[in-house]
Amino acid sequence: MPADAVPADAASADAASADAAYTSPPDSGPPGGSNLFAYPKNGQSADQQTADRNQCEQWAGAQTGSSPGASANGAPEYRRALAACLEGRGYSVD
Repeated sequence: MPADAVPADAASADAASADAAYTSPPDSGPPGGSNLFAYPKNGQSADQQTADRNQCEQWAGAQTGSSPGASANGAPEYRRALAACLEGRGYSVD
């Protein structure tokens, strides 16, 4: 075996650890159509993300009198309010 060759077991272990280290962002996009995705910046748990999302959706609806399903992409006012709430709770919003 050449000096720079990596044994197959070591290569697969490296690949497995790389896979384990990467976690895909949670599916925090709403089913209602606002098309906002919130990525936790502060290590929020999945349960906390769900609670934050639900509370922010309620708050945004109360602030705007709208809901995510008001139009195909959600009302712009609702989207802005939802994004502001989620950002205030420590999420990066796309």
